[in-house]
Amino acid sequence: KQIWGLIRVIKRIILAGTGGYGVKFLGTLLGKVLMLKGFQVTVTFDYDAASRGGDIVSYLVYSDSKIGNPTIDEADILLRFTKTNKHFKCIKRIIDTQIANEFEGISFPFSKDAVEKFQDRRVTNMIALGKLLKELEINASGDELKQIIPPQFFVKNLEAIRYGFDKS
Repeated sequence: KQIWGLIRVIKRIILAGTGGYGVKFLGTLLGKVLMLKGFQVTVTFDYDAASRGGDIVSYLVYSDSKIGNPTIDEADILLRFTKTNKHFKCIKRIIDTQIANEFEGISFPFSKDAVEKFQDRRVTNMIALGKLLKELEINASGDELKQIIPPQFFVKNLEAIRYGFDKS
């Protein structure tokens, strides 16, 4: 966007899935990485009462200046962990983590890679974080990620993030 002759960075991201996929954790970590990089960030969540199996959506907006309205009408990036009943408008890129590609976007088998490469489906969201950082052209160092990832999971999660970032 351009405001008064200045180019302003503002991105809108939607992460959608069901409870148990780590959508809240992923949204929170991505927000923290962007804050470490100096961006203004808002992260909100919309989820069903069910802890596992209910729909969950993370809405993330970041900008290089103050965010006046954090609502998302159209996302720059939509990352879907599961086929969701909610319909979102996406103007740039749709990334499906494990379902058939039905829009103009890409399919990226995060869950399959988590099991085959890491023998742990729980790192699916960290592979997705790496892919999102690559899409956003944000390079987070190991030292930066160490500030926000719980220490007991740091080594495996860092490896999964790097894998998602490096994989095309």
